[in-house]
Amino acid sequence: MTARSNRKRAKPTKYPGVRCISPGLYTVRATYTDPKTGKRKAICREVEASSPEEAAVILFDLKQEKLRDRGSKALPTLNDFAESWLRSKVPEVARSTGEHYAVQLDKLGELGSFLADRIEHRDVLAWRDQLWRKVQRSGGSPATVNAALRVAKNLGGDLQQEYQLPVNPFARVRPIPKVHRDDIDESKVLSADELRQLLQATETTQPQWYPLVLTLALTSARWGEVTALQWRDIDLDAQVISFRRSHYGGTIKAPKTKASRRVVPIALPLAAVLKDHRRSQMASQAPGLSEGWVFPTAKGTLASRGVLGKPLRAACKVAGIDRPVSAHWFRHTLNSLIRHAAGRKVAMSIAGHVTEHMSEHYDRADLNERQVALQNVSTLVFTGASATGGGDGEGSESP
Repeated sequence: MTARSNRKRAKPTKYPGVRCISPGLYTVRATYTDPKTGKRKAICREVEASSPEEAAVILFDLKQEKLRDRGSKALPTLNDFAESWLRSKVPEVARSTGEHYAVQLDKLGELGSFLADRIEHRDVLAWRDQLWRKVQRSGGSPATVNAALRVAKNLGGDLQQEYQLPVNPFARVRPIPKVHRDDIDESKVLSADELRQLLQATETTQPQWYPLVLTLALTSARWGEVTALQWRDIDLDAQVISFRRSHYGGTIKAPKTKASRRVVPIALPLAAVLKDHRRSQMASQAPGLSEGWVFPTAKGTLASRGVLGKPLRAACKVAGIDRPVSAHWFRHTLNSLIRHAAGRKVAMSIAGHVTEHMSEHYDRADLNERQVALQNVSTLVFTGASATGGGDGEGSESP
């Protein structure tokens, strides 16, 4: 006989919540306030007991077990705290950072319903592992989980301070191990031949976008860095570009890191294209020229990330590339090609993926080394000839 049918035929006793199914078998039922969520929950069990009194004692013990963490307090849930925390952070951080925080906090799931001071280390572990399983099912990477965990740790630190909690429950939770520690996503790397074909197709079918695409392809710079360039950042005589600002949604901001403020050599093919681009802007008095923007929109504003989607799809079709190439692919591709030509350190210094110490070293002494590496790669891309860089002695790879 099922537990449900047992409960239906159980007879009341003088003890609230205790009903007798048969001699020695009872159902016990009670409600309580969950100390983690503050919500009402029910206990409903079948228990063996010698008498209704013993069954009542068992029910009392079950309630105490559920409530033993602490008594209920009028504290917000983690979601409520996160909402107020986010509101306090938005005025202090870049718009993109605020949006990133909001996206990551949306991943709190059931953990967000826990009362702020009831969250334990094991709860956070369970949340992290559950999120990782969900990400794996959708083909995602550890970075997705770890991004949420980093924001949650910041949130937990402020939570601890706000309520004088003994610990930050997120603090000792380790991130999901990465498959490899690398700044190149191999799934977004074009071969030298593919890059050549894509650039040729862009120049032929999308000539108005070619200067921007070639700058992305031969500088390894981020979209926001390239589209925030001003002509004063480009020295065509010295053949260098200084990256010292970025933008997100039209809002100018400092580069992503201190190492991102860098000087990158201009390969010869890019220098020629930029000269022609400058002459064309001057001749037409293009919108945005008075502000000095190198790659403004037709209205003279800073270009958003989506504007290159359609031109790249069209160029990819002509080039015979059936992958969804985006602007960021050029960064991964050039990093990969430079590593083959000159080694990991040179690639990282060009991309701005270096420590402050390394950044100072390359800015001071090795601009020529980076110039050679970029020229070798551009020769490989535009002529198909092998690059001849000797590597930097660390992380150098063979093609």
